[in-house]
Amino acid sequence: MISYRRARTRGRWWVACLALLVAASPARAERTLQDEILESKYRHGDYGIYAAWYDPVAAQFNEHGSYAIPVGVKVRLRWKARIRFEGEFAYYRTSGEPRPILSTASTPEFDGVQVTTGVQGMLRTSGLLRPYVGAGLVFVSLANDFVVVRPEVYELDPTLPEVRALGRWSELDVGFHAQVGVDIHLGSRAFPFVEYRQLSGSIGLDEVRIGPARIDPSELWNEQLQVLSDEYDYSGPTVLLGLKIYF
Repeated sequence: MISYRRARTRGRWWVACLALLVAASPARAERTLQDEILESKYRHGDYGIYAAWYDPVAAQFNEHGSYAIPVGVKVRLRWKARIRFEGEFAYYRTSGEPRPILSTASTPEFDGVQVTTGVQGMLRTSGLLRPYVGAGLVFVSLANDFVVVRPEVYELDPTLPEVRALGRWSELDVGFHAQVGVDIHLGSRAFPFVEYRQLSGSIGLDEVRIGPARIDPSELWNEQLQVLSDEYDYSGPTVLLGLKIYF
C-alpha cells in the first residue's frame, strides 16, 4: 500500500513536472489569429472530462485499496481575461477482497462523491502551455463498508462467526482544495490538461451501523484488533488528466 509520505513525494514530483512544462513554454507567446477566432466564437468557457489518481490519508481507506481512480466532469466559466469559475462532479469506488466469513452479497467497499467549486487564475492566456492556479471548496459524500470486530464476542470465543460483521458509516462534509494545472492548447476547440490538487478535510464519526444497530466507534475493533478510529481524514493528493472543450 502507498504511504502518505510516498504519496506526498509523488505530489511534489507532479508539481515539479508542471513547473518544467511552464518553464518550457515561450516567455512571451503572441496571441494568434486562431486564438482570437476561438475566443470570439466560444465566449463562455470550457467543459471537460477526466480520470484521476487519488490517495486519501485515512488508514480506513487502505482496507479497500492503495488508491482510487475518480472519474469526473467539470465546467469552467470565463470572467475577463484571467479569472475562471469552476464547478466539478467526481465519483470513485474501491472494493476490498471478499471475506469468507461474510456472504458474497455483502463485501467491503468504499464509495465517494465529490462536488468541487473554486476560482482559478490563469498565469498565461496565450501559447501552447497555459498554467493556472486555484482554490475553493470540496463537498464530499462518503460511504464506507468494512469489517469490524465485536470485542465482547471476541473475548468470549475468537473463533465464533459472530466475532466479525460488516459495519457501515456514511457522512457529508465540506473541505478545502488547492490546485495547479496546465492547459495544453493545440490550436483547436478541444485541448488536454493535467492538474495536481491537494484536498484537505476530515470527518468525525459518531456511529457505525451493523444492521439496524448504531454503535459508537470506540466500542468496536478493526481487523488488527485495535479500537476503531472516530475520524476519517480524506486529505490527500489528486492528479487529474483529461480533455476540455470550449463552449
